[in-house]
Amino acid sequence: MTRHELLQRSSSLLGRFAHEVKVANAMGLFDINTVAEDVLVPIFAIAFNCPDLCNQNRIQMNFPAVDLGCRTSRLSIQITSDSSSSKMQETLEKFDSHGLGSDFDNLYVYVITERQKSYTSQKLTETMNSLSIKFNPVSDILDYQDLAKRLGELTNEQIENINDHLEAEFTKTDRNLQFRSNLDAFLAVSQQKIEDEKRTKKYIPSVFVETSETKEEMRYFANPMFFYRKIDDDLRRIDLCGFNELLGMAKIEPVADNLCEIKTLEVPNNLSELRKRFVQQSIALEAIEEPVSPFSYFGKRAESFAPSDHSASYWNVFGCGSSKSKLGY
Repeated sequence: MTRHELLQRSSSLLGRFAHEVKVANAMGLFDINTVAEDVLVPIFAIAFNCPDLCNQNRIQMNFPAVDLGCRTSRLSIQITSDSSSSKMQETLEKFDSHGLGSDFDNLYVYVITERQKSYTSQKLTETMNSLSIKFNPVSDILDYQDLAKRLGELTNEQIENINDHLEAEFTKTDRNLQFRSNLDAFLAVSQQKIEDEKRTKKYIPSVFVETSETKEEMRYFANPMFFYRKIDDDLRRIDLCGFNELLGMAKIEPVADNLCEIKTLEVPNNLSELRKRFVQQSIALEAIEEPVSPFSYFGKRAESFAPSDHSASYWNVFGCGSSKSKLGY
């Protein structure tokens, strides 16, 4: 992708982000502003060259005046969807009243919707003149268009990293919207089933035939936190001890059993812990897949067992080697 295409993409993504925040606020969904703080951290960290930038509200609940801060570069950013002069004045007054000038030399206000064309309020001007740090509304009050221009000063790699981050966030949003749409459709069908049950005076399965497998999968879909229990149950049914005993009788090296550690993992409390749990289990299962697969009827690569050199003669004696060495049974 050329630099021009990268910049066009970043401008489009930032514009979409601003539009979605504006729509969410219009619908009264003001929690989007809190979400926006976390989404914007990695973007500002790159754009303003402050890798230690972090959400101040994660450090101290209801941190005053600013939302993001980097004490290394002494830069702070207030994130807001309110572009009014009174909001700017309030932010500056809180910044000084809480003595934040001792921690930060620069203050930016980022309007996640769209900033005003100008800020000429007399009260705002008076507040700026008495501020402990320099503040210029022309350069220090930003919106997505100003941020897009600032990205033009970055390297292609930095722009691409920002684009990747925004696209990943939108992908998560789109998935949530799709899930919501699917859930609404499922609830509509379920409601229809209930109405049919009332009308026919029959239990739902007699009207809509559903297999137990379908019902079980639906439970996991509705609540992924239930899914790990099924994984644990399946893992407990894997008996490598018995399998290794058979391998020993056939003079074959046993398969290393490293499944014990993934059969007794801690119960996950959230989706993040659940994902880490699945990754750990997947790694352990992949480790035994290669040595076990040749003995499986469902082997992915249609493997066939070949005896090791030191046991080849043993297998030949019992007619279990290659087709050329079999005794004709």
